[in-house]
Amino acid sequence: MNATNQTSVDWTSLSLTQNAWHSLWENRKTVLYISFFGLLLPQIVLNLAAAQGGLTLLTQAAEITANLAANRSGILADLGVGLESMFGRSLGITIILWPISIFACLSLVHLSLKRTATVAERFRELPIAMLFSLILGSSIFMTQSLFLIQFAIKVLGSVGLVLIVSESIGAFRAYGWSLVTKYLKDTTQTGLGLFFNLATPHALLSILYDLMNTTSNYWAENSIHLGSAWTSPGFFTMVLRATFFSFYIPFALFLAATVYQKARKRLTIIT
Repeated sequence: MNATNQTSVDWTSLSLTQNAWHSLWENRKTVLYISFFGLLLPQIVLNLAAAQGGLTLLTQAAEITANLAANRSGILADLGVGLESMFGRSLGITIILWPISIFACLSLVHLSLKRTATVAERFRELPIAMLFSLILGSSIFMTQSLFLIQFAIKVLGSVGLVLIVSESIGAFRAYGWSLVTKYLKDTTQTGLGLFFNLATPHALLSILYDLMNTTSNYWAENSIHLGSAWTSPGFFTMVLRATFFSFYIPFALFLAATVYQKARKRLTIIT
């Protein structure tokens, strides 16, 4: 049964997940296109650049170790140059690819909300979205030792980009509104209840990603001798992780859009 603006909105984790998945599947071709070019390829390029930098650094470290007994002068300088080159290359590529991925996320949000926006309009939102991602990423990084707080920021903060698009607000306001669920207008739902309903699908995907990440890392590290960095299992597992992450981000954004529309009672509830 379909009903618009129902008095009672179903806020269960299952309902949120079903609505998000239905919308995602409905737009699967466009989502696949955006995710492939805007999320998957940038991740692979960045990981390959980091891998190449790491190999170069390991080669330099091996040469330094071999020459250490004969000549100690200049060792730290050589190592410093190698580190600077590796991090400089990775930082440069990140700066180039970061706007591409954020623009892809904005496109996914517009798609999930069924909003039509020109490329120029999305470019105008890009600086705000980039600043928001920087704020959110910094918060997640600074709360690494506080798992529950970090998880809450990650889950609730996922609605921030939706707020930027729908409410036309700034990055700091979107960050604050998303964490305190200020956008929630349905009086039958509380912010704490919303967190727990959102936590279940996020937790399941996070656990799956962590298990896959741990397993693939173990496999890659114990079979790296089978080839170079480009042909080893490490390359395959990197692509596998990037592929999973490129699914996780669209789903999280469609889930956030579902939450926002239910909170504003603008969503046709699918039951």
